Amino acid sequence: MYSGLKRNITYLNEYRTEIACQLLKQKKMSVSEICYYAGFNNVPYFNRVFKSNKGVYPGEYSRS
Repeated sequence: MYSGLKRNITYLNEYRTEIACQLLKQKKMSVSEICYYAGFNNVPYFNRVFKSNKGVYPGEYSRS
Protein backbone atom coordinates (compact mmCIF):
# COMPACT_ATOMS: atom_id res chain seq x y z
CA MET A 1 0.00 0.00 0.00
CA TYR A 2 2.74 2.48 0.86
CA SER A 3 4.49 2.10 -2.49
CA GLY A 4 1.23 2.92 -4.31
CA LEU A 5 0.84 6.06 -2.24
CA LYS A 6 4.43 7.04 -3.00
CA ARG A 7 3.81 6.66 -6.73
CA ASN A 8 0.69 8.82 -6.47
CA ILE A 9 2.54 11.56 -4.61
CA THR A 10 5.40 11.41 -7.12
CA TYR A 11 2.95 11.72 -10.02
CA LEU A 12 1.12 14.59 -8.31
CA ASN A 13 4.39 16.45 -7.65
CA GLU A 14 5.46 15.99 -11.28
CA TYR A 15 2.10 17.31 -12.45
CA ARG A 16 2.31 20.30 -10.11
CA THR A 17 5.85 20.99 -11.29
CA GLU A 18 4.64 21.11 -14.90
CA ILE A 19 1.95 23.62 -13.92
CA ALA A 20 4.61 25.68 -12.17
CA CYS A 21 6.82 25.58 -15.28
CA GLN A 22 4.05 26.99 -17.42
CA LEU A 23 3.43 29.78 -14.92
CA LEU A 24 7.13 30.54 -14.54
CA LYS A 25 7.43 30.99 -18.33
CA GLN A 26 4.69 33.64 -18.21
CA LYS A 27 6.69 35.64 -15.60
CA LYS A 28 3.53 37.23 -14.17
CA MET A 29 3.67 35.71 -10.67
CA SER A 30 6.31 35.35 -8.00
CA VAL A 31 7.80 31.94 -7.18
CA SER A 32 5.90 31.84 -3.88
CA GLU A 33 2.59 32.67 -5.59
CA ILE A 34 3.23 29.93 -8.14
CA CYS A 35 4.10 27.49 -5.37
CA TYR A 36 0.69 27.86 -3.75
CA TYR A 37 -1.20 28.15 -7.04
CA ALA A 38 0.30 24.86 -8.23
CA GLY A 39 -0.88 23.12 -5.05
CA PHE A 40 2.20 23.03 -2.85
CA ASN A 41 1.79 24.07 0.77
CA ASN A 42 5.23 25.47 1.49
CA VAL A 43 7.91 27.15 -0.55
CA PRO A 44 10.98 25.18 0.67
CA TYR A 45 9.28 21.88 -0.23
CA PHE A 46 8.25 23.29 -3.61
CA ASN A 47 11.85 24.36 -4.27
CA ARG A 48 13.16 20.89 -3.36
CA VAL A 49 10.62 19.05 -5.51
CA PHE A 50 11.11 21.43 -8.43
CA LYS A 51 14.91 21.03 -8.30
CA SER A 52 14.52 17.26 -8.09
CA ASN A 53 12.26 17.17 -11.16
CA LYS A 54 13.86 19.87 -13.33
CA GLY A 55 17.47 20.05 -12.14
CA VAL A 56 17.26 23.76 -11.29
CA TYR A 57 15.43 25.84 -8.72
CA PRO A 58 12.26 27.67 -9.80
CA GLY A 59 13.97 31.08 -9.70
CA GLU A 60 16.71 29.82 -12.01
CA TYR A 61 14.16 28.23 -14.34
CA SER A 62 12.22 31.48 -14.67
CA ARG A 63 15.40 33.37 -15.65
CA SER A 64 16.24 30.95 -18.45
